[in-house]
Amino acid sequence: MGRKSVDSLLSAAIAGLLSIMIWLAASERQRPIENAIVAPPGGFPVLYRNVAPGYDAYVVGEPHVELSVRGIADRARGFEDVVEGADVWVDLAGLAPITATHELPVRWSCRACTRRGVRVIQARPTALAVRFDPIVTATRTVSIAIADSAAQQVVVQERSADPDSVLVHGPQRYVARVRNVVARVDPVAAGDDETAFTAILVGEDRQGTPVPMVTLMPPAAVVRLALSRSGYRLPVAPEIVGDVPAGYFWSRLLIEPSEVTVAGDAGTLVSLLEVGRVATEPIDLSDLTADNTFVKQLRLPAGVEPLDLPSRAVTVTIQVRRQPGSRALDVPVVAVGLPPTLAFTPSPTTVRVLITGPQPVVEAMAPTDLSASVDVSGLAPGRHRLDVSVTPPRELEALTITPDTIEVLLERVQGAPGPRSRARPAP
Repeated sequence: MGRKSVDSLLSAAIAGLLSIMIWLAASERQRPIENAIVAPPGGFPVLYRNVAPGYDAYVVGEPHVELSVRGIADRARGFEDVVEGADVWVDLAGLAPITATHELPVRWSCRACTRRGVRVIQARPTALAVRFDPIVTATRTVSIAIADSAAQQVVVQERSADPDSVLVHGPQRYVARVRNVVARVDPVAAGDDETAFTAILVGEDRQGTPVPMVTLMPPAAVVRLALSRSGYRLPVAPEIVGDVPAGYFWSRLLIEPSEVTVAGDAGTLVSLLEVGRVATEPIDLSDLTADNTFVKQLRLPAGVEPLDLPSRAVTVTIQVRRQPGSRALDVPVVAVGLPPTLAFTPSPTTVRVLITGPQPVVEAMAPTDLSASVDVSGLAPGRHRLDVSVTPPRELEALTITPDTIEVLLERVQGAPGPRSRARPAP
């Protein structure tokens, strides 16, 4: 090939390269490369790889994992769509399953990112605190819950679950949260005879919320119910008339039984169900000043019978308490342990005592019904500063004594013999 031909080829190559560079520069101006922080709602879920057998792993706290990405602007419209299939994980290979916390780097992969011209730069945060959690199994008893919609339409005479207990399997932190394994059934569509239901079991915490990440073995139970459809369950509501005397109040009402199952004429039952309760004979509180128990009959319309209470007798216990009250009394101060040879003068002569207790007792109190005293036992004549004590009657309490310390003057009574001196033995 001649020199002229070589020069032509070089010129053409240089021209082509310059054209590509000019095209790239123009493209960069039109489609600039941008950075972005992306994450699905709640952050990327963290996967755990190479976890030791028999253990689960979890991140301490609730980190919000995001990815920092870079890509061409016009291709990267909707970065979130590009990284939707991204995986974020930590690798626990070679780590011993101990209770300590492991600080592990966050890793990622994103196949769609490469195809769309987007590059993942780093994860935020770059590392996570990870712990091991042993996989455990515990036994829980199965409880049967009847749907609320059925509670007013059927009466459950007997109930049983097979099996009556199940195994709860999963990470220890979740198994420990399972307080009840519940089989929920709705027997409204069942017949009157004993009926069997297959119920899916749910592990729930103390608040009745399903616990995730646990497996129940078996996952279902056969619930057998003996049903009666002839009655409706209604609460018993005693009819109270009058009120307790002044100075008293009734604090509690105990009803046994608190509910009854009624059955009878459909038209009459409709009116009773609209009221929503079964009343008793009236209970008059007008003269009630202490706890009392009454036996009263249910007041049911003609044609309606209580299925589970043939006697129709309900026991109602009413607890009555005295109304609390308080009162301040000026009580004279007396001396305890005062010998006849000394005279006693307190200053002040009375103290104010605030007493509290049942209002009728408080209102009946007089200052002379209380005793405010100081102990002068063994004290010599002179001035002394002494504490005042008050012993209130039964049912009352002394809240405050004002003042609670007083000055006391002890003086020898005129003509009273002085202290005797001991005789000395003869030499």
